[in-house]
Amino acid sequence: MVRTILLAIILLPLPVFSQQLIGKDKAYVKKFLEQEKARHDSLDITITQNDSVMVYEIKPGKTKAATFSYRFDKDGRCHSEKVKASCSDCIQQYLQNALAQKKYGWKKINENQYVSAYKHKLMIELSVNETDFSFYILRASWTKKLYKILME
Repeated sequence: MVRTILLAIILLPLPVFSQQLIGKDKAYVKKFLEQEKARHDSLDITITQNDSVMVYEIKPGKTKAATFSYRFDKDGRCHSEKVKASCSDCIQQYLQNALAQKKYGWKKINENQYVSAYKHKLMIELSVNETDFSFYILRASWTKKLYKILME
Protein backbone atom coordinates (compact mmCIF):
# COMPACT_ATOMS: atom_id res chain seq x y z
CA MET A 1 0.00 0.00 0.00
CA VAL A 2 2.78 2.43 0.91
CA ARG A 3 4.55 1.67 -2.37
CA THR A 4 1.36 2.41 -4.31
CA ILE A 5 0.98 5.78 -2.62
CA LEU A 6 4.62 6.68 -3.18
CA LEU A 7 4.39 5.62 -6.82
CA ALA A 8 1.27 7.74 -7.29
CA ILE A 9 3.01 10.76 -5.77
CA ILE A 10 6.01 10.31 -8.04
CA LEU A 11 3.97 9.76 -11.18
CA LEU A 12 1.45 12.51 -10.56
CA PRO A 13 2.96 15.99 -10.38
CA LEU A 14 0.66 17.86 -8.04
CA PRO A 15 0.66 21.52 -8.95
CA VAL A 16 0.71 23.78 -5.97
CA PHE A 17 -0.62 26.67 -8.00
CA SER A 18 -4.33 25.86 -7.67
CA GLN A 19 -6.34 29.00 -6.93
CA GLN A 20 -3.18 31.15 -6.74
CA LEU A 21 -3.70 32.32 -10.32
CA ILE A 22 -7.29 33.49 -9.88
CA GLY A 23 -7.37 37.28 -9.96
CA LYS A 24 -4.08 37.52 -11.87
CA ASP A 25 -3.79 38.95 -15.39
CA LYS A 26 -3.10 36.88 -18.53
CA ALA A 27 0.55 37.86 -18.79
CA TYR A 28 1.23 36.77 -15.21
CA VAL A 29 -0.63 33.46 -15.67
CA LYS A 30 1.20 32.75 -18.95
CA LYS A 31 4.61 33.47 -17.41
CA PHE A 32 3.82 31.36 -14.34
CA LEU A 33 2.64 28.39 -16.43
CA GLU A 34 5.71 28.62 -18.67
CA GLN A 35 7.90 28.45 -15.56
CA GLU A 36 5.95 25.41 -14.31
CA LYS A 37 6.39 23.77 -17.70
CA ALA A 38 10.14 24.37 -17.54
CA ARG A 39 10.27 22.93 -13.99
CA HIS A 40 8.66 19.73 -15.27
CA ASP A 41 10.64 19.55 -18.51
CA SER A 42 10.69 15.75 -18.52
CA LEU A 43 6.90 15.71 -19.01
CA ASP A 44 4.96 16.35 -22.20
CA ILE A 45 3.18 19.63 -21.35
CA THR A 46 1.49 22.05 -23.74
CA ILE A 47 0.14 25.52 -23.11
CA THR A 48 -2.50 26.89 -25.47
CA GLN A 49 -4.61 30.02 -25.32
CA ASN A 50 -7.24 32.09 -27.02
CA ASP A 51 -8.96 35.34 -26.01
CA SER A 52 -10.65 34.01 -22.90
CA VAL A 53 -9.04 30.65 -22.00
CA MET A 54 -5.50 29.40 -21.29
CA VAL A 55 -4.94 25.64 -21.03
CA TYR A 56 -2.02 23.87 -19.34
CA GLU A 57 -2.19 20.23 -20.42
CA ILE A 58 -0.09 17.37 -19.08
CA LYS A 59 -0.12 14.57 -21.64
CA PRO A 60 -0.11 10.92 -20.56
CA GLY A 61 3.16 9.00 -20.69
CA LYS A 62 5.50 9.45 -17.77
CA THR A 63 2.50 10.55 -15.68
CA LYS A 64 -1.29 10.59 -15.76
CA ALA A 65 -3.00 13.10 -18.00
CA ALA A 66 -4.35 16.31 -16.47
CA THR A 67 -5.68 19.60 -17.81
CA PHE A 68 -5.81 22.97 -16.07
CA SER A 69 -8.00 25.53 -17.84
CA TYR A 70 -7.97 29.20 -16.81
CA ARG A 71 -10.81 31.50 -17.90
CA PHE A 72 -10.38 35.26 -18.14
CA ASP A 73 -12.90 38.09 -17.89
CA LYS A 74 -13.15 41.01 -20.30
CA ASP A 75 -10.46 42.85 -18.32
CA GLY A 76 -8.02 39.96 -18.80
CA ARG A 77 -8.18 38.74 -15.18
CA CYS A 78 -8.43 35.05 -14.35
CA HIS A 79 -11.83 34.35 -12.80
CA SER A 80 -11.91 30.54 -12.77
CA GLU A 81 -9.80 27.42 -13.01
CA LYS A 82 -10.99 24.00 -14.11
CA VAL A 83 -8.93 20.98 -13.06
CA LYS A 84 -9.60 17.81 -15.05
CA ALA A 85 -7.81 14.52 -14.40
CA SER A 86 -7.87 11.09 -15.99
CA CYS A 87 -9.03 9.10 -12.95
CA SER A 88 -10.99 9.37 -9.72
CA ASP A 89 -7.94 8.97 -7.47
CA CYS A 90 -6.06 11.55 -9.52
CA ILE A 91 -8.74 14.24 -9.18
CA GLN A 92 -9.01 13.50 -5.46
CA GLN A 93 -5.28 14.16 -5.09
CA TYR A 94 -5.60 17.48 -6.94
CA LEU A 95 -8.60 18.41 -4.79
CA GLN A 96 -6.81 17.52 -1.56
CA ASN A 97 -3.84 19.59 -2.70
CA ALA A 98 -6.10 22.60 -3.25
CA LEU A 99 -7.91 22.14 0.07
CA ALA A 100 -4.59 21.74 1.92
CA GLN A 101 -3.66 25.35 1.22
CA LYS A 102 -4.60 26.61 4.69
CA LYS A 103 -4.47 30.32 3.87
CA TYR A 104 -7.79 29.99 1.98
CA GLY A 105 -9.65 28.51 4.96
CA TRP A 106 -11.72 26.06 2.89
CA LYS A 107 -15.02 24.89 4.41
CA LYS A 108 -17.28 22.21 2.95
CA ILE A 109 -20.85 23.53 2.56
CA ASN A 110 -22.41 20.51 0.85
CA GLU A 111 -21.44 17.31 -0.97
CA ASN A 112 -19.91 19.07 -3.96
CA GLN A 113 -18.99 22.60 -2.86
CA TYR A 114 -16.39 24.28 -0.67
CA VAL A 115 -16.03 27.98 0.08
CA SER A 116 -12.94 29.88 1.11
CA ALA A 117 -12.70 32.46 3.85
CA TYR A 118 -14.73 35.55 2.92
CA LYS A 119 -11.71 37.71 2.05
CA HIS A 120 -10.61 35.30 -0.72
CA LYS A 121 -14.10 34.98 -2.26
CA LEU A 122 -13.45 31.59 -3.85
CA MET A 123 -15.59 28.51 -4.32
CA ILE A 124 -14.67 24.97 -5.34
CA GLU A 125 -17.39 23.12 -7.18
CA LEU A 126 -16.99 19.39 -7.78
CA SER A 127 -18.52 17.68 -10.79
CA VAL A 128 -21.69 15.75 -9.97
CA ASN A 129 -21.07 13.41 -12.91
CA GLU A 130 -19.19 10.36 -11.59
CA THR A 131 -17.31 9.91 -14.89
CA ASP A 132 -16.20 13.54 -15.11
CA PHE A 133 -13.06 13.74 -12.96
CA SER A 134 -12.95 17.51 -12.57
CA PHE A 135 -13.62 20.47 -10.34
CA TYR A 136 -13.81 24.24 -10.74
CA ILE A 137 -12.34 26.96 -8.58
CA LEU A 138 -14.38 30.11 -9.12
CA ARG A 139 -14.09 33.74 -8.08
CA ALA A 140 -17.31 34.66 -6.28
CA SER A 141 -18.90 38.08 -5.85
CA TRP A 142 -20.46 37.51 -2.46
CA THR A 143 -21.72 40.12 -0.09
CA LYS A 144 -21.09 39.50 3.60
CA LYS A 145 -24.79 38.74 4.03
CA LEU A 146 -24.80 36.12 1.25
CA TYR A 147 -21.59 34.59 2.56
CA LYS A 148 -23.11 34.27 6.02
CA ILE A 149 -26.14 32.49 4.54
CA LEU A 150 -23.83 30.08 2.67
CA MET A 151 -21.98 29.25 5.86
CA GLU A 152 -25.13 28.43 7.88
